[in-house]
Amino acid sequence: MGTKDKLIISGKHIPIAPYCKKISLGNYLCTQLKQFGNAEAMIDAVTGIVYTYEQILQNSLQLADALQRRGYCRGDVIAISSGNRLDYPVLLVATSLLGVTLSNINPQYSEGELKHILNLTEPMAVFCSPQTSHQIISMSGRFPSIREIIVFDHVEPRRIYSYSSVVESGDWRGFDIPVGDFSGDVAVVLTSSGTTGLPKGVMLSHSNVITLLEIVKVTSPLSSPLFTTRPVVMALVPFFHGYGLLLMLLSMTLQTKLAVLSHFEPHLFLSSIEKYKISVLPAVPPLLIFLAKSPLVDKYDLSSLMRVTCGAAPVGKSTLEQVGDRLGLAMDSMKQAYGMTELTVLATSFDMDSDVPAHSVGQVLPNMKVKVIDVDTGRTLGVNEPGELCFLGPLVMKGYINNEKETANTIDKEGWLHTGDIGYYDDHYYLYIVDRLKELIKVKGFQVAPAELESLLLNHKDIADAAVIGKPDDLCGEVPLAFVVKKPESNVTSKDIQAYVEKLVSPQKRLRGGVVFVDAIPKNASGKILRRVLRESIKNKAKL
Repeated sequence: MGTKDKLIISGKHIPIAPYCKKISLGNYLCTQLKQFGNAEAMIDAVTGIVYTYEQILQNSLQLADALQRRGYCRGDVIAISSGNRLDYPVLLVATSLLGVTLSNINPQYSEGELKHILNLTEPMAVFCSPQTSHQIISMSGRFPSIREIIVFDHVEPRRIYSYSSVVESGDWRGFDIPVGDFSGDVAVVLTSSGTTGLPKGVMLSHSNVITLLEIVKVTSPLSSPLFTTRPVVMALVPFFHGYGLLLMLLSMTLQTKLAVLSHFEPHLFLSSIEKYKISVLPAVPPLLIFLAKSPLVDKYDLSSLMRVTCGAAPVGKSTLEQVGDRLGLAMDSMKQAYGMTELTVLATSFDMDSDVPAHSVGQVLPNMKVKVIDVDTGRTLGVNEPGELCFLGPLVMKGYINNEKETANTIDKEGWLHTGDIGYYDDHYYLYIVDRLKELIKVKGFQVAPAELESLLLNHKDIADAAVIGKPDDLCGEVPLAFVVKKPESNVTSKDIQAYVEKLVSPQKRLRGGVVFVDAIPKNASGKILRRVLRESIKNKAKL
């Protein structure tokens, strides 16, 4: 670990090769792809179609040439609205070769959310799947910037082109890779989770992404000698999300093989692990809850799994223990990392063979700094003192696209990015996450973390899923209210659950707001609980 200077924790220093500091992300990735040749890079877990690294390279150069011929150039924006597919990395490499920004759009966005992000990013073209094409086409006339729509696996009317016809119009052999200083250009726009409002467009530069990949080459467990064969990684996490984007990039830099799924279906998910002998499972909390609680899990051979990682949202230690017991994995084979889109996806890491505390998210990444501040005074805090986590270094985003106010609210004048997450570090510099600052429940001045209560609830034998929010209360300010999904055929009552929690927590953490039974907990694509939806449901009931 690096040094501690005036309560600021510094990660190790890893030198970044000079050639990496100015080239485009596309140029960098092409250099990586050339090294791996005809090795299998990705396989569609449904169709069995395989892309080699050589195919990704040639298709990327061909598409870049085609886009250049169509008039796209440095500084333009192209959007993609699609689930996971083998051609996703091809578009990423092609656009970043040209210095064109790729805006990644959640294909499940509502019309209002889609309108919002298209207004923010102003793309000149949209690549979309057949599933999202109808919505994109019907709305495109409202956006003067959009001059064409390219649909994967499909041909549509005027101004709509098939992906294959666009690629075929290019020549990979004749394409000259643009050179210059791309370090400050925006490579990708990823949308923030939007759990507290409309999503924001996070701008990540070529330098941001290349620096992350150079760091992860050194720190990633996937490059550990403990893997005696090439890791086979399940790519179910959406590519449009930072977590999924990182998996896609790591496949092209660490030579990990991806088994790609576009959506979650229980039998398909489990059978894919069995069929393709998945060794690494990047997961989000709902997936871990499924593995911990679903009776289907026992019907499949999941013995190939060597490692489970969790990101995007916190998960309780008890859930990790249940998954470990069920899959026969030791706790040191299941890790939670910490990151956020605004920090180029990842902010912490851990050594695969080190004794990391089970509920820690690891140590700050090399070349980065972290501090913990008092949320009221801004004072920098010390060991085991919870406060807001702030990060400084080359992975801090360029900013929010067309939103200077929110950028200034998030990155201070000294360059520190304020995460809005409450956490602390121990005397070995391991970081721990408590909860989101905005999600803490204030009970008579005490701060109650919903994640702690949710972890307890998920440990209950009759509870399939749960979420906790603060309910306004005249006496206490707020009190915890639980939304609970019961397991099938369970007869557990709200009083049973309140009594269960009361035995395990201090008075301010009791479920004084009650328990509401629901069919499902609203979550976004990365598994984060949409607490604003739950709050709105309580407000609407109060109006009745």
